[in-house]
Amino acid sequence: MIKNLGERIKHYRNMANLTQEELAKRLNLSHPTLNKYEKGHRIPDAEFICRVAEILNCDPGFLLTGIEKADSNTHDEQLKEIVKFLLDYPEDKAIILKLLKARKEIRDTYKELGIKSFSFADKQ
Repeated sequence: MIKNLGERIKHYRNMANLTQEELAKRLNLSHPTLNKYEKGHRIPDAEFICRVAEILNCDPGFLLTGIEKADSNTHDEQLKEIVKFLLDYPEDKAIILKLLKARKEIRDTYKELGIKSFSFADKQ
């Protein structure tokens, strides 16, 4: 498991074959700012994490927690892992809580619109 948010962003950026400069440009921010996020010197907000996840085609929940998506049978295990993560990495707690709230609001909107399937990342 990749231990922190910055390392996970860097990992997915590298998997997408993007330099920091290229990703920063796509995110409309400076290269030094992205570098600070990847090194853990700055903490991004939930909106930023969702934009990174969209560009890098990954799950924003995984970016935050490092926990892979699992089927509904392992939901309780996922919750236990999230709670453990919050206890182990309290500096990421505010980000995780903001993202979880944003995900809930987005899912609720999808339900209101009658859209049954939901994912932050496009499947190709």
